[in-house]
Amino acid sequence: MKVTPIKPTMRSSDKDERGDSERKRLNLLLALLEGMSIPKGRINLIWNEESRFHSLKWLDRNIAVQNRDHRNFVQARNLLTLILKSEHKKRQ
Repeated sequence: MKVTPIKPTMRSSDKDERGDSERKRLNLLLALLEGMSIPKGRINLIWNEESRFHSLKWLDRNIAVQNRDHRNFVQARNLLTLILKSEHKKRQ
């Protein structure tokens, strides 16, 4: 599976494309997390934009606790890192 990096926004028309990419990445991450042992409350908080950054940080710290042997762990961890970078840039 190949995940393309988010390109910097140069024009106002690019913002829609960036939003679509972020939603696709979030959907893919949530699909990968379905079979893992993650509290449902934490997964639901990812959809709320106000709590998304903190929920993703929590997930980044705790995903390996019970899931390091899961077959989708590496993909989920890489995708999580990419999403966190994007969220961090939005907060600056």
